[in-house]
Amino acid sequence: MDTINRPEAADPGDSVKRVAHPETEERLRFLIDNLQEYAVFALDTQGRVLSWNSGAERIFGYPAHDIIGKHFSVLYPQEDLRSGKPWVFLETALKAGRIEDEGWRGRKDGSQFWANVLITVLREPDGGLAGFGAVVRDFSERKRAEEALRLSEERFRSLVQGVTDYAIVMLDPEGRINSWNEGAELIHGYKAGEVIGKHFAIIYPEEDLRRGKPAWELEVASRTGRFEDHGWRVRKDGTRFWANVIVTALHDGDGRPCGFGKVTRDITRQREAEEALRASEERFRLLVQGVRDYAIFMLDPRGNVTSWNEGAQRIKGYTASEIIGKHISVFYTDEDAAVGKAQLNLERAVKEGRIEDEGWRVRKDGSRFWASVVITALRDDTGALYGFSKVTRDITEKRRAQQALEKSHAALIASEHSLRELSGRLLRMQDEERGRLGRELHDTIGQYLSALKMTLEVLTSTPPPKRSEEQLAECIRITDDCIREVRTISYLLYPPMLEEMGLETAIEWHIDGFTKRSGIRVEYEVENEIGRLPRDIEVALFRIFQESLTNVHRHSGSPTAQVRLWLEKGKVILEVQDQGKGAPAGVLESSSDSLGTLGVGLRGMNERVRQLGGELKLASSDKGMMVRATIPLVSPAGSSQRPD
Repeated sequence: MDTINRPEAADPGDSVKRVAHPETEERLRFLIDNLQEYAVFALDTQGRVLSWNSGAERIFGYPAHDIIGKHFSVLYPQEDLRSGKPWVFLETALKAGRIEDEGWRGRKDGSQFWANVLITVLREPDGGLAGFGAVVRDFSERKRAEEALRLSEERFRSLVQGVTDYAIVMLDPEGRINSWNEGAELIHGYKAGEVIGKHFAIIYPEEDLRRGKPAWELEVASRTGRFEDHGWRVRKDGTRFWANVIVTALHDGDGRPCGFGKVTRDITRQREAEEALRASEERFRLLVQGVRDYAIFMLDPRGNVTSWNEGAQRIKGYTASEIIGKHISVFYTDEDAAVGKAQLNLERAVKEGRIEDEGWRVRKDGSRFWASVVITALRDDTGALYGFSKVTRDITEKRRAQQALEKSHAALIASEHSLRELSGRLLRMQDEERGRLGRELHDTIGQYLSALKMTLEVLTSTPPPKRSEEQLAECIRITDDCIREVRTISYLLYPPMLEEMGLETAIEWHIDGFTKRSGIRVEYEVENEIGRLPRDIEVALFRIFQESLTNVHRHSGSPTAQVRLWLEKGKVILEVQDQGKGAPAGVLESSSDSLGTLGVGLRGMNERVRQLGGELKLASSDKGMMVRATIPLVSPAGSSQRPD
């Protein structure tokens, strides 16, 4: 019996007995040496290399002179050597005549490759063992491809099994289920063990089974490659769901049918949403159609009318059949059409999303109406323009009412201006009358009383009885009081000092008398030299000053007051302030009309200042009240109010 010995080490110097078949060897050598894709080599009976072709050199990296005589175990990795795999293979080949294997083999450079190995026993003509023939092919690329395919199939299987939103099922050519993923279990309610091997018709409702729909679906898929459907399907518990189903015919590598792939998705909620949307759109359509106060219609991207509601017919006069398909420019006036306003509005709507416009539009009968128009660009989910919506309202009456209101407002402003002019004239007449009365009292009554005093003084120089002297002295005293009172009244009505000496001196004189009469101490401050001001300004400021001190005396309860007069940026400013109880809450609101709640005096003050283009400011708190009048030295018309 032939045996294989395991040498301790292969010695390249050992003699090698060759089997001599000259003619056969010559033919084979030519063929074998030219094979590049196969490593073909011969082994002696102990496994030492006897021959080595060019393919073996290319695949293993050993040149012939490096490998011939060595044991072929040098081509195996260490783990195979430890297990004795090379000798097991030779013994197996010796028993079976041949052995084929795939596994890792080592190159000269230490790298490994996946090899397909065929070892065949070679015998002498008399049947004795002559050695072994080995054919090795590098299957590394195939191995990598197979591994990649295996991993891909594993990932795909895991993916399919893990999908829960889709029922992914494999069917055999007759429609029996042979795979069932987790999504199928969730959607249909069956576990894999309950359905595998059963016909997929179990998930169809009775009406579809009576019509033979399952078989028809497979027949269409076989004929066209795929079948898609929307319809009811039945769960294990008998409930129904609306399904989107795709059936795809599957073929093997030779093109023969091998079954079907079936993907089902539960789109019940989507269908309900679509139904709700359809019903909503229908209600909206009916609503739009029924609106009569607004023209609501749709345009295509070019601006042609594609829908027309009842309001559009009422406002514009066209019926739907007359206007659908026509361009919106028919609604524009000739002057607007000449400048292409309709197209410009559409372009603006495309750019800005929506536009609003008001202007004249034209009805079918040629009449015009004033329209409020909103045009909105409509886009699909991808952002592509598919048209416009246009809402038009006839606001002709509203415009007329607005114009009438504007005219009324203008007339009111003109009337208010006239009233202010009249009020100013009345104030000037009042001041002139007061001045006249003051001068009259001073020049007539005052003179008469002075003469009376002098006469009575002469009489007192004549020796009379004692009683007459007392009476004359009383007359003189009364006369003095009368003269003083008349002088005071005349000054209050129109102080001659204001006209003769100016505002600064008149205020100082008035403060002196006011302090004596009221007991209120008044501090007076003039910043810089004011000089003479225009007569109207001096009169207005003096009257405001007078009225302010009167209010301090009558209402504030303050023991002191401060008066300031100064020029600032072309304006003269008078400020009167006290430390009293202030004005009642709510009296000094922003509206100037509320000044009247403090009396006619403050309202007159405000009117005087406004007449001169100035401003009256009132401020009040629990620490007192402040009145500030600011009057420009240049009139509102632009001319200087300074005296020449």
